[in-house]
Amino acid sequence: MEIKSKHFAPNLNTECSKIPSSILSEVVIELSVHAKFNMTALDVSSVDLVRMSETIIFLLSKGKYKHLPLRYVSEAFMLGSLGELGGTTKFNARTVNIWLGAIDEKCRKIVQDKYSKVDDDRKKEEERAFKAIQAKSSIYGRALYWKISQTPLPDPVYDQLNLDRIVAAFQSGISARDLTVKEVLNRF
Repeated sequence: MEIKSKHFAPNLNTECSKIPSSILSEVVIELSVHAKFNMTALDVSSVDLVRMSETIIFLLSKGKYKHLPLRYVSEAFMLGSLGELGGTTKFNARTVNIWLGAIDEKCRKIVQDKYSKVDDDRKKEEERAFKAIQAKSSIYGRALYWKISQTPLPDPVYDQLNLDRIVAAFQSGISARDLTVKEVLNRF
């Protein structure tokens, strides 16, 4: 479907509520002519088309579909007139409302899926960070337990047994059972 209106392309991504009604009217009438042709290949009287377009323009400029960009409105007319969005086989404002509702639902689902993916990614990152912190606190807890179990040690030696050194020893693969105080002080 080729739209010949010079206002169509510049307003493709513009919300219908922000398009002047004269421009919106011109585009909707042209979309309606194409949709009617796709549905029945019969001419529509211009009076009926204008009256029907007034209802559609209200839905788009001030009604529940004012947030839709013009490209989605165009998609609704095209897919709807080809029978992919439901409605009746008669071209009227009710049928166009059904098409716009179907496209609106499709857009909402796309946005919801996008936010859902972002939220899932955020949750996975938080979970990964939590597991990293949990693993780190677990190894430090093990190091503290090992340090406490090495008593009685003289105070200067006990103070030199820094938890970071003990953790480094554990991370190098030495088990708590095999680790000695001398090894921590000399090697780490």
